[in-house]
Order: sequence, then structure tokens, then C-alpha cells
Amino acid sequence: MYFYFFVIYYILNDETRGDIMIKQNIKFLTTGQFLTFSHTCKNLSSDVRIQDLENHNRVDINGKDLSELATIQLGLPFLLVIHGEDEKMARRMLKKYCA
Repeated sequence: MYFYFFVIYYILNDETRGDIMIKQNIKFLTTGQFLTFSHTCKNLSSDVRIQDLENHNRVDINGKDLSELATIQLGLPFLLVIHGEDEKMARRMLKKYCA
């Protein structure tokens, strides 16, 4: 399995746009997961971000950019945020990486 998504996920309303935003915990265990994750995200029109669980402003990584993903420390939990037109499809595509 490539990624470990925790069972907890949140679907929140974004009051500024009225869209739905999907948030889910994620953990990368190997560097190869960065490549697979980035490749999957590049096929999406939604904005895919990885944020620090405790301080969302401290770490804000573009999930489509491999060089940014490589800065993530392996084994630590992060927050996956999907926001855009195809977020439901993005969730289905990334679901195959669930533990």
C-alpha cells in the first residue's frame, strides 16, 4: 500500500465559495510514494495541498509538485486538503492508497 489514510476525514463547507472541501489525514512512509502521489494529483483539476496537522500555515505543500513533496518528513501525519471541481473524483482516485 502506498499511503496510509486515517479513517478520519472531514467534509467542510467553504463559506467563501460555497464549495465543498475534503480534508483527510495522510502519512508518507517511503519516498516512492511522493512520485506516485504527485503523478496521480497532476491528473486532477482540484487544488491538492498537504498541510501540517497542528499548524496549517507552517507547512503548505502543493501535492502536484514533486520537489515540494520531497520536503515532507516520512512517517509523520499530515493533512491532505482537496478543493476544486473534481474533488469527489480526487477522493476516489486517492482512496486506492488507503490502508
